[in-house]
Amino acid sequence: VGTIMMQQVNEMMMANPTCDKLFIIDEAHKIFRSPVLAKFVGYSYATQQKHGGRVYTCTQGAEDLEKLAKVGVANQIKDNTEILVFFDNQYIEKKREILDLTDKDTRLLRGMETGGKERRQFFIKVGKGIGAISKLFYYDVSPVTRKVYSSVGSEKAKIQALEEKYGNIRA
Repeated sequence: VGTIMMQQVNEMMMANPTCDKLFIIDEAHKIFRSPVLAKFVGYSYATQQKHGGRVYTCTQGAEDLEKLAKVGVANQIKDNTEILVFFDNQYIEKKREILDLTDKDTRLLRGMETGGKERRQFFIKVGKGIGAISKLFYYDVSPVTRKVYSSVGSEKAKIQALEEKYGNIRA
C-alpha cells in the first residue's frame, strides 16, 4: 500500500512541471522502516526539482538518518535538501557526519538552549557550501498553546478535566 501511495504522489508531482508543488512527509521514520519506501523517498528528492516539486521530510532523530545511510539514500536526500531545521542538539556528531555540518553549525548546535517550556531555541541552515547561512532562533509558546498541544500526560489530563467540567471549546 505504501509503495502505491508513494507512486501516486510521484505521478501527481510530475504531472504539471509549470506548477510548483510541495510534498511534506511527516513522521518519516515510519516510512524509513521499509528499505523500498526509503529508496523511493530518495528517488523523489533526486527527481522532483526537475518537475517543479519540492520534498521535505520531518523526522524525530538522528537514528532515522542512519537508516537512510544504510539503505543508500542519505546522499540523495542530503544533496537535494536546501533547508535543515533542528529543534534539539542531541546526536550532534551523527548529524554532522551524515549531513556535512560545518564547524560553525556544530558550535551553534552545542550552544543551543533546549528544554524551555515557554521559550525555546531552534537551528536553521539555509543553502549549501560557501553561501549557506546558519542561525539560532527563538520561538515563544504561550502557556495555553503549550497545554493544548502538549503530549505530556499530566497536562493532557488537566485539559480533559477542564473539558469535562466546562465543555469542549469546539462545542
